[in-house]
Amino acid sequence: MKQPSSHTAGDERAAQLVGEALLFGLLARTLYPCPDREWLEPLAVDDLFEEAPYASTQPDTLRGLALLQRWSAASQDGITRDALVELNMDYLRLFGGLGAVKAPPWESVYFSEERQLFQDRTRDVRARYEHLGVFPQKETNEPDDHIAFEFSFVAHCAALELQAIEQGDERAIIAIGIARRDFLALHLLQWGQKWSELAFDYAETDFYRGMVLLARGGLAELAQSYDVVLPETIYYPGLKT
Repeated sequence: MKQPSSHTAGDERAAQLVGEALLFGLLARTLYPCPDREWLEPLAVDDLFEEAPYASTQPDTLRGLALLQRWSAASQDGITRDALVELNMDYLRLFGGLGAVKAPPWESVYFSEERQLFQDRTRDVRARYEHLGVFPQKETNEPDDHIAFEFSFVAHCAALELQAIEQGDERAIIAIGIARRDFLALHLLQWGQKWSELAFDYAETDFYRGMVLLARGGLAELAQSYDVVLPETIYYPGLKT
């Protein structure tokens, strides 16, 4: 078989990075803050979910697209008031603000017997963000290890690597690669699948069930792309693994 040229390999890598940035940027915005009509309606009416920009062959991605296409088809004439209320209630029930949070979006909770926030993991995540010049935009005093911010960091790493490739900066490419893989291995991929399992189990709308499946497919693709072994089980206080 003919080996691809370095130019072709570079193009493929760039396309992969663009896909990473698009998917994880979308997931980040979907998960923080609670989406409003102005942001949601273009997702429905612009056929955004015809295909996935990243992890397009992952089974969970394909399942997620099917659910999101169904949601989009039902919202082609716009999102009704009742549908918007249903989405907002689903978000608040899953990720915070309405009773007991079903799928806590903060990493520290998954590694604390007392389910505490702002623990050592939060501080380490913040340090890794700052190392690459990332400072999450928050509406409140949200912990830095929120799943949306961790997804946003993945998107940021992809954008930084794209810029380094365009500039031919090999040292930057290597440094970004190390920072990304360490972050995935020590943080996001240590708990992201458990978060997605909980979120999918408790979500009640096609939109959030679909988005969570896109996240799960994306996480699986990241693990494969950057050679990170996913934990077989992740302990979550109070629940069976």
